[in-house]
Amino acid sequence: MIHAGSPDLDRRSFLRRVGVATLSLAGLGGAACGPESRVGRRRSGPEEGAPDDALQRPIVLPFGEDGIVVPAPAVELPVAYVSRALGRVYVAHDLRDRAALALAAHISVSTGVWRIPLPGDPVRRPIQPGDAAREFEEYPLRSWDPGSAPAEGDARLRLGRLEVVGIELACEAVQGTDEWCRGGPWNVRRCAPGGGQLCREILAEVGTASLWRDGRCADGPRQVRCLTWTAALD
Repeated sequence: MIHAGSPDLDRRSFLRRVGVATLSLAGLGGAACGPESRVGRRRSGPEEGAPDDALQRPIVLPFGEDGIVVPAPAVELPVAYVSRALGRVYVAHDLRDRAALALAAHISVSTGVWRIPLPGDPVRRPIQPGDAAREFEEYPLRSWDPGSAPAEGDARLRLGRLEVVGIELACEAVQGTDEWCRGGPWNVRRCAPGGGQLCREILAEVGTASLWRDGRCADGPRQVRCLTWTAALD
């Protein structure tokens, strides 16, 4: 049986862990080159398309052998997190029903397993029992490690509001490597704090980028996939 822990304790623990990770990533981001590289936020609604005043340098991390990822750390506790690598769905007990609806999940009455469509699946197509790629074991949200590395196709549910974020990589250092990247610009939707909408974000490919072994981004490029967290609209 699954029991929810104290929401206040879970939130304090989460914010401490994310705060440390954010400070570490910010330190790494200071080594990036290219003053024209930016991650800018755009407001949704009537003002959509107008950039906010605050722009920040993107952090770029390697992702497997053929990709890079632009992380988007969340400073608030999500409602749920779906880990494809572990075959688990971590969910806040008090928002369990809303999370299941947002993920188009069917929960087995006999086993408690969540059957969740993968990105690109028709959400109304039944998932047969035994489909390992689409079956997830339920865990309480307090047991999720926010510092764990995400996998492509992982999903997270957050309470907030949709906004458009512009990403452009202009000779950015790929942290932990001797390579630099150039790519974009891309406009992606994300969930921002400050609203009551339940947003589903997926770690997905947004385009391709070029990698260089030269800090001037002028020698020997190769193409790689670029991934980041994007809000699903279906």
